[in-house]
Amino acid sequence: NPDIDVRCISDSGSMYPFSVHTQNCYPQLLEYTAYNIWKAESDQSCEEDNPSKLPCISFGTAYRYADTPILILMSSEDTVIRICYAEDDAFWDSWRQELELTARQILQDRPDVAMFLPNCPFHVASTHVWSSMEVPVLDGEDGQTILLKDLVYNFVNGQQPIQAIDSMDVRNPACNNNHN
Repeated sequence: NPDIDVRCISDSGSMYPFSVHTQNCYPQLLEYTAYNIWKAESDQSCEEDNPSKLPCISFGTAYRYADTPILILMSSEDTVIRICYAEDDAFWDSWRQELELTARQILQDRPDVAMFLPNCPFHVASTHVWSSMEVPVLDGEDGQTILLKDLVYNFVNGQQPIQAIDSMDVRNPACNNNHN
């Protein structure tokens, strides 16, 4: 039915800054292994353009091929989906900066993509993030912030703003590390 409006919301783990990882650990190869074990299927046009399929297994590299409206919900440090990471501040500073660069590149290349990226460690945004964590918008007025519940409403209803990214230099004031 061509009148059906299908939209996707991906919550947690959709973007992985492959350039930031611990020594001798290759996150993209680990994701590719999971992709094969689960018998996943990627976008056919992505696989045709990339016979190795590596760029087709993560939204951070395959976003150019997404043709269904999509909202990416991501934390600055997912507390569950972690591979090839270190438990030190320098690692996570680098991780957050690279994640933000990846997110901003996606939005520059694809202004139709919706994104919510607060600087707060958590897994899945249906926690306290939903209605208590305001994040600065990119596609709204100067100084405007938005709650996730309002951004999702906008996304579902074809309104703006639909893009919000926190500064990765300062934790979101509503961040509470006790909620994962």
